[in-house]
Amino acid sequence: MVAAGLWVRCRWWVCGSEIFKRMETEATENNLYFTFGVIADIQYANIENGFNYAGTRERYYRNSLRLLRGAIKEWNEETTAPKFILQLGDIIDGCNSQLKSSDDALQAVIHEFANCMSPVHHIWGNHEFYNFDRELLLKSALNSKHLGNDRTSDNTDSCSIKTNLGPADPEAFYGYHFSPCPKFRFILTDAYDLSILGRKKTSKKHHDSMQILKSNNENENLNSPIGLAGLNLRFVGFNGGFSQEQLEWLNKVLTFSDNNQEKVTVIGVGLRAVPMECDEEVTDASYTALLYLHCKCWAKYLEYGICANIKNKLVTLLNSALCWLQLIFLAFNVLRSQITHLIPVMLPRYN
Repeated sequence: MVAAGLWVRCRWWVCGSEIFKRMETEATENNLYFTFGVIADIQYANIENGFNYAGTRERYYRNSLRLLRGAIKEWNEETTAPKFILQLGDIIDGCNSQLKSSDDALQAVIHEFANCMSPVHHIWGNHEFYNFDRELLLKSALNSKHLGNDRTSDNTDSCSIKTNLGPADPEAFYGYHFSPCPKFRFILTDAYDLSILGRKKTSKKHHDSMQILKSNNENENLNSPIGLAGLNLRFVGFNGGFSQEQLEWLNKVLTFSDNNQEKVTVIGVGLRAVPMECDEEVTDASYTALLYLHCKCWAKYLEYGICANIKNKLVTLLNSALCWLQLIFLAFNVLRSQITHLIPVMLPRYN
């Protein structure tokens, strides 16, 4: 039975490898535009292993650097070098703040990223704001706005999207967009634009965010979701949201991409729910606005991306489905033979 199980696992691995090899071949035949890498939640700290907040999962703080090092090695050795890397936030753990080691921890991770041959775009998550305020982040290596551009990839149409706030304004948000290849655009958003994290207590957005939280969360500890349900689970201190100004900026960029038939990817830290605003009526409006913008983005991706190559996609999906059906049928036959073999042994004997 053990041998049969191992054989099935090996067969499973071989089938999986065949799928990936087939995908690489199809990508080469279809003139691959570009590739990119993604990594998230490195959460490095120079401390012994610990557990998550709930105490249910072990955390390997130091080992995260080894994993990052391995990822960078893979990216650098790719036959087709990644056009860029997306670092999706929480690059160091929040515990560094209490240990007074935030700068050292960040420097250790940035030192590893220096070995990456592809440019790295950084998103800011809650753990960044546990360690630094926005003013420090803007001056740090985690500010990758210089990698953005305000023109289309062919430099024929201006995509300059201005906001009412300058980059040095304490109320400004951290967001930009770039085009790695003609007809493709990536937009980095600031999911903690409206939050009590990272904002100075004297700022308007910190004041507005605090008012929102206290109006909807009666817990003394604003990070606690006790008593909250449904969409109200968003009203916790470690969460964040999008200001109206950022939503308008995002809409302008998406409209530009829509008019130029670009495939768009919107990137941001995953939050519990949706934008926070000043009252229930405005919250619902912002929630609907954000959903509309995301639907608009995905609709265009479907229209210009998947539908343009729907035949190839269907063929790939069909081949994968057949491969999995073959694997399931194989496993079923192995199990059936084992069960058939065991039944005579398990049945009582009557003399």
